[in-house]
Amino acid sequence: HNSAGTSENDIDIDIDHMVKEYMTHLETLVQLLHVDKRAQKGADIFTKGKEAFDNALAAFPDETLSHAHALFAKICVKVGVYDEATNLFDEAIRRASLPLEAENSDPSTLAETESLVNQLYLERSRS
Repeated sequence: HNSAGTSENDIDIDIDHMVKEYMTHLETLVQLLHVDKRAQKGADIFTKGKEAFDNALAAFPDETLSHAHALFAKICVKVGVYDEATNLFDEAIRRASLPLEAENSDPSTLAETESLVNQLYLERSRS
């Protein structure tokens, strides 16, 4: 009998829940990316994007995840907030590069990471 009250299972469920919530906010960001700008004001898209972005980070505060930053950066580009977009791309690139600095990363992860980082650089320079 475990008197501490937290079992491995609870932790798994917790992480599972966090990931689900994170994904929900990412989906919101993806939807906002595809919103027709004639149908919704840029400022509204930006505000909703910022909210989903903040929620995603709060839901799953993992230093190595760059999806939310990259998606919100694209939203910023879409609505013309370029300074913020550049900062977000920089942070996405920093986060995406973290596995490259880890000593025990396996080669396939590194290759994936590198292509992600290159992709982010491309998108950043396009904006």
